[in-house]
Amino acid sequence: MLLTISLAGISFCGADVGGFIGNPSPELLVRWYQAGALQPFFRGHANMRTRRREPWLFGKENTQIIRDAIKERYALLPYLYSLFYRAHTAAEPVMRPLWVEFPKDLKTFGIEDEYMLGNALLVYPVTESKATAVNVFLPGSQEIWYNFRSFRRLEGQGTLKIPVTLNSIPVIQRGGTIIPLKTSVGKSTEWMTDVPYEIHAALDYKESATGELYLDDGHSFQYLHKKQFLLRKFTFQEHVFSSRSADEKGQFHTKCIVEKVLILGIKKQPSSVTARIHDGKDKAVDFTYDAKNSVLTLKKLSLNISIDWEIEIK
Repeated sequence: MLLTISLAGISFCGADVGGFIGNPSPELLVRWYQAGALQPFFRGHANMRTRRREPWLFGKENTQIIRDAIKERYALLPYLYSLFYRAHTAAEPVMRPLWVEFPKDLKTFGIEDEYMLGNALLVYPVTESKATAVNVFLPGSQEIWYNFRSFRRLEGQGTLKIPVTLNSIPVIQRGGTIIPLKTSVGKSTEWMTDVPYEIHAALDYKESATGELYLDDGHSFQYLHKKQFLLRKFTFQEHVFSSRSADEKGQFHTKCIVEKVLILGIKKQPSSVTARIHDGKDKAVDFTYDAKNSVLTLKKLSLNISIDWEIEIK
């Protein structure tokens, strides 16, 4: 249903977490929260005749798993907000069937148990009780896919059997995409306004990636009346990560910074990394390289999100 109404133009959609009628088991409630946290509209909601189902009523272990799912959603809010910008300006559904992104792959036409969140994340909700593994279909003959949480590249094409535990559901980042996140989460989005950004760039077979971030004050219409917004385009190409304005009309000012950049799928450890700010000085960047998973982590960047800059990797 959510995929259908998303395509019909109602992007702000989601399930009643826990179900509107009935009393979910602890496992089902956990799985429902994990799925709901990765849908556009997220809330727990039920008929008044159901039993109490607050997350803290199902034991400490289940409460912690639900808390982790909610925190992951809060970290992803910059990406989700950017997707809603695309829904507003280009009518692109936030939550979309696989065939929207892969129309030439006929196998995607009948798949309804997994979906794309934007163009970058593939989500597979776990719906079977006591599941220890799920069969996830990865579309695209030349696509590269990465585990969103471990950053490990998934080997193989087509349907893969992926182990699962109660702690999480499969979320997979598509190669060639860049996702903005917050480095930490708090009790509200207002508290998180100035929390730094962390950017995950997952490389495709051409060793490149693109993404964007839309930003405004989050509560007024000043983005429309006074052009108080930012639209930033991120690219990684030929070993250079860059941030550029994608709409010069935007005039929103923020002190928020990019603190960390992760580049997934980079094949060898660099000898040096340099950040270059427009009309500014070059500075050396601290980095670590995980050879096992081919992940380069750039740290302590302190690059303002609203200005142009680039990072060169040698």
